[in-house]
Amino acid sequence: MLQEFKIRALAASAAIFLFMTNVALAEAAGPETESSAPGEKFTAAAGFGFKHVDDPESGRQTFYTFNLSPDIHIGPLGLGLNLAVDIDHNLEVRTTQYDETTDYFNLIRYITWGTKKDDFYLRAGTLDNTVLGYGTIVNHFRTDVNWDTQKIGAEIKIDLGAFGVEGFTNDVVSTDVIGGRMFIRPLWTFEIPIISELVFGGTYVTDRNAPQFLMAQDGSLITTPLDENTPVSPSTTPRLDPDGNFDGIQERTVTVYGVDVGLPLIPSEWDAWFQITPFADYSMIHGFNSGRSAGVIAELNLSFAQTNLTARLERREYEEKYLGMYFDTFYEIERYSYPKTSTRVPKRSMVSTTDQTRGVFGELQGQIADVIEVGGSYLHLDEDELGQMTINASITAIEGIRAKGFLVQRAIGDLREAFTFTDTTFLVADAGYEMIPGLWLGIHFERSWRMDEKLGRFVPVDVITPGVSYEMSFGGD
Repeated sequence: MLQEFKIRALAASAAIFLFMTNVALAEAAGPETESSAPGEKFTAAAGFGFKHVDDPESGRQTFYTFNLSPDIHIGPLGLGLNLAVDIDHNLEVRTTQYDETTDYFNLIRYITWGTKKDDFYLRAGTLDNTVLGYGTIVNHFRTDVNWDTQKIGAEIKIDLGAFGVEGFTNDVVSTDVIGGRMFIRPLWTFEIPIISELVFGGTYVTDRNAPQFLMAQDGSLITTPLDENTPVSPSTTPRLDPDGNFDGIQERTVTVYGVDVGLPLIPSEWDAWFQITPFADYSMIHGFNSGRSAGVIAELNLSFAQTNLTARLERREYEEKYLGMYFDTFYEIERYSYPKTSTRVPKRSMVSTTDQTRGVFGELQGQIADVIEVGGSYLHLDEDELGQMTINASITAIEGIRAKGFLVQRAIGDLREAFTFTDTTFLVADAGYEMIPGLWLGIHFERSWRMDEKLGRFVPVDVITPGVSYEMSFGGD
């Protein structure tokens, strides 16, 4: 009886929460003023739902989740917050949600100035698609793949025409991973068609505390690869501290650096509807070996049809003891547990065992008729090895319906395995239906990762969150 009363009280609190949020936002909006002029916009969503977490360690858990997500845009300045709390059936907050001081930083989703296409761009918060240069060293880097340990990263871009810089860090507090790319257009001031836009770049990225070996519970170092068939014992299970983080890691710095060159063939002053850019780059992991790649990027921009597409095709050749796109989507997991077939060791220690590889990488991103955003990439290797695939898609302009998703398959044998869930899958997907203006019925699915304290390794965590939310916005577009 008491439990039923608690659940009813929780539901009532949720209804009051949504109503009060609606009132507060309406009062905050007020009459139209200068703050709601074009380029200045405020949106907010308040929601309540049920979060089902499939955890290999503790089985399925259900939480009641409350969320308030305001987004504020004033000119080039953007601010996004994520005020969320998960409550279990005992009306207690999920223990790992705010158990460390840095967890409270996750209340800030982002602070931005400008966009990535602008000459000046700055972002602090969750990084979800960081790329340096042509993506040979840093490609689609994310800080949110670990469900319980998301970090506040930062990235910046400054383009002054004749030269510029772009850089990032995975964590503004520890700056474990930090790096950047400087680029120069040596003929920029001569204003020679095509040739003036020739660009040379140099990239340098380092992980100052990259794990080399993990310490086992018995005090020894784990120097041999582990897989799912390895017996669980004090000599094969990594030691964890009270917060569930690896303890006693033998760390070494890993540094990746490289140079690149590119030449857009259509002068920017032509304001053309297409662009073709051949490029080439060479990179090296310090103390190991190198890789090289060459390809072409084609861009199509049909403003009259509200359509833009970017396609990329390149040939990659990597020597032994080298890993391309070293800092990629899964790096925050792979720096401790890198998948190579069924074995797992820290990524840095795996470099020395990597074979020579050759392959073709293709990528397509874009928006069609201002309705659908699509994208995807696939790395196909000549050898009988595992490839990597990403897919993203969203419906943006169908009234009353929305859907979006982002999928990464870290190691797949062929395209038939593209939509098969494995222990190297990362997926975020949302779908929603607007029942009445502002009131949305939706569902969110996420596969991310957490540290299993018993097994001493990362395991997949599936989170399903159905719920309702009320959204409203005011200001310019």
